[in-house]
Amino acid sequence: MGEPRTLGLVGLALRAGCLALGERAVLERIRRGGAHLVLLATDAGPNTRKRTVDKCRSHGVPWAAWVDRYTLGKAVGRETVVVAAVTEQGFAENLLTQLRQHHGGDRFESETPSVRIRQTTEYVEQGNYNHLKTPRGVGQQPHERDGPGDD
Repeated sequence: MGEPRTLGLVGLALRAGCLALGERAVLERIRRGGAHLVLLATDAGPNTRKRTVDKCRSHGVPWAAWVDRYTLGKAVGRETVVVAAVTEQGFAENLLTQLRQHHGGDRFESETPSVRIRQTTEYVEQGNYNHLKTPRGVGQQPHERDGPGDD
């Protein structure tokens, strides 16, 4: 379970207007650069988790998953909350500190694009090209339904 003080900070962030709730609002905040920390329920669906985590990784936003949707919802006065974004730097830093102290640092990720680039470079130096994916449509043969001249 989440520690009451940590959950209290989440509720305080909501009352201060520094918390975006819901997948659509959170993804928009991440895209615009307004999210400083993303809170994800441990029982979030696989699609929601993948979309949110991928967006966090691509924009270098730290994310944490430490309580279920009911506990996170209770902290903000709703029945359930699956994903939330802290939009103020001070609250985000304070929450990360609390989470690392009381809930272990292994559940948090802050992977910036430079880290991914370095990892890709290491793969290439080792001669492992299997992890690289080509963009859609590049180097692919046309499909039989495309018809002639639909390039």
